[in-house]
Amino acid sequence: MFRLERNEQLGLTVLKEKDFNRALTFDLCLECKDSRFQTLLNQFLPDFNKSSTKNRIHSTKDKKTLEQILLNLIRCYQMDPDCFLIFAQGNEHYITDRYNPLKITRQKSIDLKEWLADRKYLKGINGRWSKVTTGMISRVRPTIKLKTIFISHKVEQFKITSHPLNEVIFLKDIKKSKHTPAKYINYKRSSPEANNSRRVIKKYNELMDKSVITYNGKQLPVSYFHIHRVFNNKDWQQGGRYYGGFQQMSKNPKKVKKNGVKDRRKLKINNNSVIEYDYSRIHPTMLYDKIGMPLNKDPYVPKGYKKRYRNFIKAVFNIMINCLNKKQVHGAATKEAEDDDYSKLNIDSAFITKLISDLELTHTNIKQFFYSGEGLKLQYLDSLVATKVIENFVSQSRAIIPYHDSFIVEAMHGADLKQVMQD
Repeated sequence: MFRLERNEQLGLTVLKEKDFNRALTFDLCLECKDSRFQTLLNQFLPDFNKSSTKNRIHSTKDKKTLEQILLNLIRCYQMDPDCFLIFAQGNEHYITDRYNPLKITRQKSIDLKEWLADRKYLKGINGRWSKVTTGMISRVRPTIKLKTIFISHKVEQFKITSHPLNEVIFLKDIKKSKHTPAKYINYKRSSPEANNSRRVIKKYNELMDKSVITYNGKQLPVSYFHIHRVFNNKDWQQGGRYYGGFQQMSKNPKKVKKNGVKDRRKLKINNNSVIEYDYSRIHPTMLYDKIGMPLNKDPYVPKGYKKRYRNFIKAVFNIMINCLNKKQVHGAATKEAEDDDYSKLNIDSAFITKLISDLELTHTNIKQFFYSGEGLKLQYLDSLVATKVIENFVSQSRAIIPYHDSFIVEAMHGADLKQVMQD
């Protein structure tokens, strides 16, 4: 079983919540054409085949499972040697052919992970709640023993990309319970708009494979910038936002976690400095536009609140247009307040209750959109804008990094980005 990292009394590392959230999810469809990866993989095969029957590599499919585990571990290691790899435990992560074209099995993944842990190649955390993915999952990362192997094979030089069979358009079912994540649907066909974006995403990921992106002089793995698109509620016109390693690690685009980009000035694309533009107040602006009114104030600073609360208030506003009742909003806002970014604000239940009431009063003209689930419909609209911007840059073979309503490009292309966003 996994070696658990517990607490200081046991002489092990104390891990804070931000350490658990410094993680990438297990990707079932990665590829590495570097011959050195096959050499590394072959180093493990003899030991596996001497093991118990359940851990032996019986088939090409079993070998592919081991390949995917190692590629994911290397991908995390390239990002940050202490980055966790998140394993979802549910069957739904593995059973749908559309999202699992290599047919990686849940049981073989668990067996091989536990074999690696038993041989002290992995250490991990079982059953922690994640803010990166919904639900109870396990996190693992390499031990010194495995890191030593990675160093000897120079894995930091490996180019890990998405497999050609990888699906990039995801459709989620309606969420049945607040305690369980919405399942992905093994859909037969997607909308024409989603089909077009599949083509754009494939070209985008190929373009990013050819780009060199560095932070503070360190080259970042290209797979970190691959994207996919997620639609919600069994509806091709809800959600539709773009996600990937960069988006997963960057909850707040202005303040990326330890293994992300804290200072945009240190980020470079193809050895060039970058610039970032975003659509300011995009969802409140859309809502006021729906009722034919201009938005002439900062929607995220109600009267009586200091600007240091703005990011939290913005989060609560978005929660209010995504949830269906006040109880859901209060629960989601309480969880949001636990984020390290807000630790110095002393936010308690009474503060959240008052804030919800004050946002209702501040935005009485659009109160009909609160507790309506309207947020996912707005996300679809801003995803259409994102598709247009991404497609424009991809058609010119120019690298671009999207973050929902924000885009990062080489500074020399800043004027072009601004023009495309305004069109």
